[in-house]
Amino acid sequence: MEIVSNNPIDPDKAYECIKKHTAGSVVLHFAVVRPISENKTTDSVAFHADGDVDEELHTISEDIRKKGGAENLHWRSRTGHSKAGKSKDVK
Repeated sequence: MEIVSNNPIDPDKAYECIKKHTAGSVVLHFAVVRPISENKTTDSVAFHADGDVDEELHTISEDIRKKGGAENLHWRSRTGHSKAGKSKDVK
């Protein structure tokens, strides 16, 4: 499943979508905007979709599944503006 939204992601709802009874591992990753990176200061970052992001994520998901890297892959990505030190994804 691939979801791209401008709304914050609720980690509990994302976790509920994973088939935990068959999973050997569950990994949730939330990107955080770093206030300092490579000696440069950042106070915020804007994330925008470029092209058909839904199709691109679906293609990546299918490729990972075909290679045996994951059985139950669930992508959620958020567009919008995030301040430094905050996750762009989390509600």
